[in-house]
Amino acid sequence: GGLQQRLVRSVMAVPSSVRHSRSMDEFWYATLRHLVRRPDLRLISVWNPSFLTLLADQLSRHSDRLLIEEPKLRSALRARTAAERHARLWPRLRMISCWADGNSGPAARKLAALFPQARVRGKGLIATEGFVSFPWEGCDGAVLAVRSHFLEFMPTGSAGRPDATR
Repeated sequence: GGLQQRLVRSVMAVPSSVRHSRSMDEFWYATLRHLVRRPDLRLISVWNPSFLTLLADQLSRHSDRLLIEEPKLRSALRARTAAERHARLWPRLRMISCWADGNSGPAARKLAALFPQARVRGKGLIATEGFVSFPWEGCDGAVLAVRSHFLEFMPTGSAGRPDATR
């Protein structure tokens, strides 16, 4: 409804209309244009950390065009390293929420290096079937969502099969 739409729009740094970009190049540029205008950004939430690493790579590619529209960004966009550039653009950024386990681990670690001012926090395991685990302050990794659904634990045998005998 209208109230919910206004609430969501009020917390989103990039409007949903960016999805209508005519090309990937325009999509990257439009996304970056909105983000660089938000030095107050405190949280970034993406599913795949690779999306944010790709977006960070596009920042160098589009910096000249961004400077035409936002000349005050000159010192930030001309930083010596990507990490320094991101810290200058988003000095208040404190957390990046993304997949951080399994195959996403290397990309999440790259994000931690690209955004030293922020903590990279894994989302846990969220599936179509439900929330299986979620991050919990004070714990590394995620904790099981024991109240969201039924979890069945079965012993594994020597072959790693539930039906294997010991």
